[in-house]
Formats: sequence, structure tokens, C-alpha cells
Amino acid sequence: MELAGEEALAEYGRYAGLAFQLVDDLLDFTASAEQLGKPVLSDLKEGKVTLPLIYAMENGHRDARELVARVLEEKEFDSVRRRRLWRWCRNQGPWIVHEIWLMNMRVGPRLV
Repeated sequence: MELAGEEALAEYGRYAGLAFQLVDDLLDFTASAEQLGKPVLSDLKEGKVTLPLIYAMENGHRDARELVARVLEEKEFDSVRRRRLWRWCRNQGPWIVHEIWLMNMRVGPRLV
């Protein structure tokens, strides 16, 4: 295979991997525990700062940002009800997806 072909495949693989990770991160905020097969918001509880979380923290309602900050600090859902925060995240999911898609369209490769 020629170098140009290898580079194109590498770039495709990198963006396919990023897309997979983004979907996985979004599902943690928007899917149900039954769909995920694990508790929702587990990335948040573990302190993993994902792109959807960054977007939500920068653009979300002040009360929701405070709830997220508390969970990140406690690394647990002690003073924050998981379901309350999950409902907010689920409502924000379509907007987060749309905004991230727009960001990708501005900086991502043209694969088609």
C-alpha cells in the first residue's frame, strides 16, 4: 500500500475511534441503565471529564453545573440524586450532539 493510502486509513481510523468514544460518552448521559447495562453517569462518578460533560458545564444551567461539580468533588452521588441529574442530561443530549456535530463539521476531515 502506498504511503498516501496508509495515511488516509490512519486518519479514518482515528476519526472512527473518536466518533465511537463520543457516542459512548454521550450514552453515559442520555441512555438508561437498562440500555447501558451499567449505572448511568458512571463516567461522571469516576471523575472522567468527557467532551459532553465539558459542553454541559460550559453551556448548562447554573444549578445543573453545581450538581455536576458536587458529584465530581464527592466522586459519588451522596448529596445529588443521580436520577435528577440524569434527567437534566438526557434533556440536554440532543443539543449537545448537535453542537458537537457542528464543531466536527468545522474541524473534522471530509471522508465522503
